[in-house]
Amino acid sequence: MTWVAAGAATVSLGVGIYKHRQGKKQEKKAKREEKRLKASQPEYVIPEELKRNLRESELRALEGLPTEQKKEYIRNLEKSQQGVLQSQAERKGGLLGIQSATQQANDAFTNLVSMDAAARQANQQVLQQNRLMMAAAKDKQFGFKEGRYQQELQSVQAMYGAGMQNQAGGIDMMASSAMQGGQAFAGGQGGSQNGN
Repeated sequence: MTWVAAGAATVSLGVGIYKHRQGKKQEKKAKREEKRLKASQPEYVIPEELKRNLRESELRALEGLPTEQKKEYIRNLEKSQQGVLQSQAERKGGLLGIQSATQQANDAFTNLVSMDAAARQANQQVLQQNRLMMAAAKDKQFGFKEGRYQQELQSVQAMYGAGMQNQAGGIDMMASSAMQGGQAFAGGQGGSQNGN
């Protein structure tokens, strides 16, 4: 019976050594994966289109109406004013006609300034919307990468924990086998001494 116990202890010792080695392999693999994950942590890569859109809207927010549109408006206003003044001169409208033409020009310039301010305000609202879109894109991209990174990290940590658990189980099994072997050996020697 002592040989059977010694054999069982030896097999148990072998299984314990195997579990310990497997645990070490898992631990090494987990450490490699952890290094790989740390080297490839998520980064921001915002699409160039969004960046360009934001830059352009920042520039547009500083101005109101496009310069060409303002120049055309002023040219048309000056032509209109010249036409009014010329017709007043032909009809001999005098100072009253000049006052009326000047008032119309002033009203038109005031209108231009109002249109310019309204266009600037609209451009600033577009800029705010583009900034919100950029922020949403950053959050979405980071959330996606961070979620994937966290899943992989948890997997590595689980592998590391399993490796440690297998090592501990292997050591426990080896110690138990050594004790069983020692008891079997002591029991076998005791039986041979009693038999003499």
